Amino acid sequence: MTASDLFGNPVSAAALQRKPALLKGTRREARASDLPGPAGETCRTCRHAYYRQQGKRYWKCAIAKRAATNGPGTDIRLKDPACARWEKEDTP
Repeated sequence: MTASDLFGNPVSAAALQRKPALLKGTRREARASDLPGPAGETCRTCRHAYYRQQGKRYWKCAIAKRAATNGPGTDIRLKDPACARWEKEDTP
């Protein structure tokens, strides 16, 4: 039995194994830089990390604030390694 799409056209085995582009993670796109930052540092310790409170906290990067949306595409994960634009958090 061969696989077919919604319109009855045959679908190749390679196309069945490929993930649709919409299912790929978008969290990774929110980083300000793909260059690695200081070893041992994370987004949690960066002064650019901030959150929006909408029932729960959604963490964002202030460097990319102009592009920030209310969706998950611009969220950051605090446990991710720091990027090259990492700056030490100010502690009073």
